[in-house]
Amino acid sequence: MLLDAIPSLISYVGSDYRYRYCNKTYSDWFGLPKEEIIGKTAEEVLGPAAFRIVQRYYEEAMKGNRVSFEALIPFARGGTRAVVAEYIPDIDGTSQTVAGLVILATDMTKRKRAEEAVRESEQSLRTLANSIPQMAWMADDSGRALWYNQRWYEFTGTTFEEMQGWGWTTIHHPDHRNRVIERFVHHLQTGESWEDVFPLRSATGEWKWFLSRAKPVRDQRGKILRWFGTNTDVTEQREASEKLKKTQGELHMAVAEAQKANQAKTMFLANISHEIRTPMNAILGFSDLLLDTNLTDEKSLSYLRRIQSNGQQLLRLINDVLDLARLEEGDTPIERTKFSVIELLQDLFESLRIQARSKEMGMEILFQTEIPALICSDPHRLRQILNNVIGNALKFSDGGHIIVRLGSDPPGFLNFDVEDTGIGISIEDQGKLFQPFSQADGSIVRRFGGTGLGLVLSRRL
Repeated sequence: MLLDAIPSLISYVGSDYRYRYCNKTYSDWFGLPKEEIIGKTAEEVLGPAAFRIVQRYYEEAMKGNRVSFEALIPFARGGTRAVVAEYIPDIDGTSQTVAGLVILATDMTKRKRAEEAVRESEQSLRTLANSIPQMAWMADDSGRALWYNQRWYEFTGTTFEEMQGWGWTTIHHPDHRNRVIERFVHHLQTGESWEDVFPLRSATGEWKWFLSRAKPVRDQRGKILRWFGTNTDVTEQREASEKLKKTQGELHMAVAEAQKANQAKTMFLANISHEIRTPMNAILGFSDLLLDTNLTDEKSLSYLRRIQSNGQQLLRLINDVLDLARLEEGDTPIERTKFSVIELLQDLFESLRIQARSKEMGMEILFQTEIPALICSDPHRLRQILNNVIGNALKFSDGGHIIVRLGSDPPGFLNFDVEDTGIGISIEDQGKLFQPFSQADGSIVRRFGGTGLGLVLSRRL
């Protein structure tokens, strides 16, 4: 029969409450053959507890009234079920009496359980959303707000009536409102995840910066049902970022000023050194001429030698200052020519031997590997570097020895190791070695002299 194909539970009960008919869905639902249902009373099929619940609906329908109801019914078979039912009286056309009832019922248990699960899930989500520090919100697919968490109301001091729909736009800063709305509408249309930063007005009227993020919630077909989003207070981070930018700007300005001052200093040193070197060359030149004359006065000769010695020392200082200025300006030409490094080192040793003998110091060159006959480099700069390093070893030693080890390891490189028996340098003072015009200890200047430029120039060259 056609009624057997209908998924609803259909039955017919006479005025004596006995079944006259039931469709296949009805009998399958109770797990009984139709033959065991037809002729039995409703109480026998439903069970006493279930019948007590529906009996009043039976009685009302038997009076000729159409009855609809929804109830949880504890059936004898199948347990407690959520049922939506309608009792339709069958009125005899002749006697106008109720001959029986047509019963239409639908099992809503699964749906009710699903609805309850959804309600519990929503409640859990609301509880969770109210516990997070962010302001959470939900909107429909057109951007109209449907829900906010408690944090939203605490911050804004508003009510849902004020915020529902597009009411959320009222707490946006006027300078940002139109931009935010335009971008949000764009994301509503494209379905892309949303992210933006903007200020919102608090309950006290203060403006705070928020990072807003939202994602669409879609159904199985991909249609957007809702938008769920959060607003995170980033005011402190933004203020810290602004302070950092300001500090960086001030730092850049300070660096620029320092560079400008350093350039001015370098230019001054270069200019003043040039100005001093011109008369100094004249002083040294005339002192050389006087020494070449037949002076017999030992006192005058002593004065001349002192003038020449100190003049040469001052000239070396001027040349060092000029070299430092050129290095800082990046204007130090390096020549490349072939020469014998062994001859250069031996010649340098010869020029230093008089000073070494005066301090009773031995000097030795050790070749650790085979050294190329010729190398390609700048002999003047290499001699300057070696003279500074070996000269320091002589200056800060009294007695003992100086050993210079020369090797080529790895191939293509030359290594110069200088060993001396001097006063040494403490770990604390080693950091000052390569600072211009600085020496490890102030007493060194008084005892040994020097400008503190030799190692600086050697390292930069």
